[in-house]
Amino acid sequence: MNIKNQPDWLRRGAACLNQAADRVLTPAAVELALIASWSFSFLRPFLTLDPTEAPMYREYLGAIQPYHFWTRVQQCGWCALWQGNVAGGYPGVVDPLAQVLNPLVMLPTLGWGVVDGSKLGVSAAILIVGLAQWWLGNVLGMGRIARVWSAGMAIVAGGLLPRIEPGPTTLLSLAASGLVLPLLLLVARNASLRSAILLGASLAFAAIGGPGYIQIGLLLTLPSVLLLIHGDRKRWALLGRRFALAALLGCLLAAPFLIPFLHFAPEFAKQLDMQFKSAQPFAYIPLNLVISSYHFYITEALEKTTFAWTNTNYIGWVPVLLAVWGLVSSQSLRPRREILFLAAFALLALWSASAAPMRAAVSFFTAIDLPRAAETIGGIRFPSVIQSLAVPPILALAGLGLDRLLRAPWSQFGLALAKNRAPLASLQINARWLMIVPLAWALYDAYSFSKGWTAMSRRPELAAVVDALRTPDLQVVGTPFGEQWFAEQAVGAGLKVTNDYYRTWGWRDRRPPEPILEASRNAPPPGTVKTLKTTVAGVGIYAVPGGLEYATVAHLGEDRTVCTAQGIGGDIGVTCNLSEPGILTVKENNWSGWKAYLDEAHVPLAPSPWLEVSVPAGTHRIEFRYLPWDMPLGLLLCLAGLGLALVSWRMGSTDRSAPG
Repeated sequence: MNIKNQPDWLRRGAACLNQAADRVLTPAAVELALIASWSFSFLRPFLTLDPTEAPMYREYLGAIQPYHFWTRVQQCGWCALWQGNVAGGYPGVVDPLAQVLNPLVMLPTLGWGVVDGSKLGVSAAILIVGLAQWWLGNVLGMGRIARVWSAGMAIVAGGLLPRIEPGPTTLLSLAASGLVLPLLLLVARNASLRSAILLGASLAFAAIGGPGYIQIGLLLTLPSVLLLIHGDRKRWALLGRRFALAALLGCLLAAPFLIPFLHFAPEFAKQLDMQFKSAQPFAYIPLNLVISSYHFYITEALEKTTFAWTNTNYIGWVPVLLAVWGLVSSQSLRPRREILFLAAFALLALWSASAAPMRAAVSFFTAIDLPRAAETIGGIRFPSVIQSLAVPPILALAGLGLDRLLRAPWSQFGLALAKNRAPLASLQINARWLMIVPLAWALYDAYSFSKGWTAMSRRPELAAVVDALRTPDLQVVGTPFGEQWFAEQAVGAGLKVTNDYYRTWGWRDRRPPEPILEASRNAPPPGTVKTLKTTVAGVGIYAVPGGLEYATVAHLGEDRTVCTAQGIGGDIGVTCNLSEPGILTVKENNWSGWKAYLDEAHVPLAPSPWLEVSVPAGTHRIEFRYLPWDMPLGLLLCLAGLGLALVSWRMGSTDRSAPG
């Protein structure tokens, strides 16, 4: 079609479309589209929006039940700050395993609910890992093939998706940590203010929760940054200010989690492993990069645990050999310094995964008689997962090695078609195209290894058992022991459960409330005498004859009055009809922030592990509200951090820091 002969509006429209196409169909956009397509192909089961389907692992649903924080926010706002559905309750944002303030938890949960939102959050986290690897390749100056291939390898690497067996939290931390590497390089390279601000934001992203393994691994690998710093004293001082700004911004932006967590930390009681028995010796850990046998990872071979998710880190021999070539083939000084930084970062991550620094810390704190500090370090029970931090720098080195191979001179060979010795056609082929075979094999091999962790399962009995455990008010119930998959369904239904059988921490010196109804598959649960009430989907529902009610008033002597209670999160209302005064006990953990109101008048709480107030005779309404100081303070500090970031960003437009 001849545009020149068309009306002006059509010519202008065609010109606008051409300009838009030029802007959208850039080489970078095509590369990102390839990475996203690869990620979506790999994660197709996670993109099926069906809340009855969840990853098949026993602990997954137990791990995501805290995401109901956001369904509570939608229901009652500030009352969500108290998670009252598990083990007598606890502050809603302090659980590091939950990461409820992580945007990859918050946004998908608000949009698609807890189960589907968690699957979308996992998908987004893996895509972020791939994009961060691509960005790292850009920063290092890789060619298109090398950076896209390394990003594709990062998405299917064996140290990523297998980490979701105990829940998504470690994977979310890995996604955040992947953004740190390119930003460390940018800050060290040009000392720009804006790069430091972005580094602070990525550190905050990594600090807003998680089991701690990846965050501790990051701290232990950061000394490798010293390899990037060079120049005179003035430049060292400038870089010191930039990294200090990044650290300050990271703390301020993560304050809505850090302040409540630090406030609550003295109440934590966690399972310990002071000998770090789960850690694999350092000499064997690199072998996990090249061993693809699932059977190997569920045995104790090479002195590791039988939990596959703690040690899988498979990428295959092709990336490892390319990484070796990328490490030894650089000649110029600045790239060489950055390559040594990547190698040191990976080496420190693998060394940290062996628990060597943790053992040294425990010995040190024990020697100087600080047992609580030693116990804190002993809570790092599965340091082996830190080895996943080594994969991005290794893949970056592999990308550099691949890039140098592709840029090297290669011989060409020709193919000719002839008839009666007369040439009909010929084709010249560059030998570098032979690299397609090992590169494609490496992607397929890692894809095949990790694909098994995308399996989904359904448990139709969950809803029926949870319905059978409902009580008229807020009585505590128990789901089948050890079956963590009941937790999400029970908490979503508003039940108060004595334990979700997933969490490895609890209140120090406190016991969770005993259930008045308890589900069990095989026999009456141990403990208090219970009678079989009904059987649902092969699960027995057992009842306690009496005495374990949620809200009761104790009078003089042994007389008790059972009260009715309703509420959600940190908003609980109790109605009592009393013939004589007494002490009301509500089986909810007492903690800083709880307020009590008797017939709308403020009354003091007794110094008790449970919520307790004195109540006079008669009919009364007692309200309990959880109104903590730590979360508002954290939000104020976060706003201060945002303000500092905005002011610094504007200053960054005139920043004249010289590149190193």
